Amino acid sequence: MFASLARALFTTATAAAVLVGTTGSALAATNTLTVTTLNRAGTKVAVTTTVVNLSTAKHYQVRSGVKRTLPKGNYAVLARISTGITHTLGGRTVKVSGASKLTIDARQGRLVNLGLSPAPSGLSRTQGARICAEGAPFGGIELYVNGADSLYVIPSASKYLSYAALGYWNGYDAIGGYAVLHQTTKGVPSTTARVFSTAKLGAVTVDSRRGPSAGTSAQVDAQAVGGGCGDYMMASLGSSDRPSTSKLYLSPGKWDIRTSGSGTATNGEGRYVNHFTTNRTIAAGKAYFVRFSARPGARALGCPPPIRAGSSTSSTTCSRTRTSPGWAAPTAASAPSR
Repeated sequence: MFASLARALFTTATAAAVLVGTTGSALAATNTLTVTTLNRAGTKVAVTTTVVNLSTAKHYQVRSGVKRTLPKGNYAVLARISTGITHTLGGRTVKVSGASKLTIDARQGRLVNLGLSPAPSGLSRTQGARICAEGAPFGGIELYVNGADSLYVIPSASKYLSYAALGYWNGYDAIGGYAVLHQTTKGVPSTTARVFSTAKLGAVTVDSRRGPSAGTSAQVDAQAVGGGCGDYMMASLGSSDRPSTSKLYLSPGKWDIRTSGSGTATNGEGRYVNHFTTNRTIAAGKAYFVRFSARPGARALGCPPPIRAGSSTSSTTCSRTRTSPGWAAPTAASAPSR
């Protein structure tokens, strides 16, 4: 009897030991990440961060202050921390293995300050910055500010992060202005203030609204398309309801020059009616010409997103017929004035 009882107790103890050992191994195999974010006053704040697996490029949205289970591996963590009119973008890399922790401190941010020399008068400035994981714009965070708002970025020497900043200057109810792009391929720089000489920008003459159109107003934008973290950052360089010839001054690199025509429907809603794009590779000090016009039989080159009319979003119309045609011509010789 006593022998049977001893064998039963031994078997029970052995099973319990196996269970405890298995549970411990399972816990040890759990990999978690906890991100702490501090604003520029040093106060903990809760934000949603973008976490990118550097091997698979898979994205996760992770709330700071919350422990998140992730597959073991190397990650880039990107965060935007805002307090009032002060905004900070930051990125850090971390290896997730076991219970991993990371802090992003906005107090380490450097002011983004893009300028022109000489400074233009009568134009307002907008600045945008983006931090990318592995140099891909779709794996990044960005923010644009103007007026009294200020923008900071946290420097990083990580080769898995890159940086871009776009500054543009435009006026009210007119087409024309300046756009400059500063970007890096490896890391986020500690020097984020940069002044561009206007003499080293390329000058693009834009001739717009020369001919029939269903739209009553045209907007002109310049979009960086030269590759890198700054790809597709866009500068809005004004709009006008009148035919105009204006100048865009752009930093060297590849840019899409874009125009969008808009009008007002009978119910009062605003609608896009056409959209045209042409590409230019800009060199310092060189001059270029683009004519955005309209002539029967020309085809639109795509549609921008819908615009809002009041509180509801209007539908997008993008005519590819003779009722609302368009034309982007590269030279004056091939695009006679109408």
